[in-house]
Amino acid sequence: MQDYRDAIEGAQEGDVIDPFRLEVPGLPGVGKWVVAKLIEVSAGGEWTLDDVREHFRLQIQQDKTIQKIVDDLREATFIDVRLESGSVTG
Repeated sequence: MQDYRDAIEGAQEGDVIDPFRLEVPGLPGVGKWVVAKLIEVSAGGEWTLDDVREHFRLQIQQDKTIQKIVDDLREATFIDVRLESGSVTG
């Protein structure tokens, strides 16, 4: 989380943050690049029950959307497997 804090320090709502690198935990030397847009700035503090509900509602909605896309891709993908005569031994 400190990497994110360092990257967005001084940014304003609506700013696009320049690319910054994050290390992948448990894999020294392996990282990923992040480009972020700061949507909203709010005061820190404890999460309320409504915050947690909204977080999980959005996560479930995103998961369902991803699953729908995967299902649509599976349905739209046609795979034809043909074995040549004599290529199967038994």
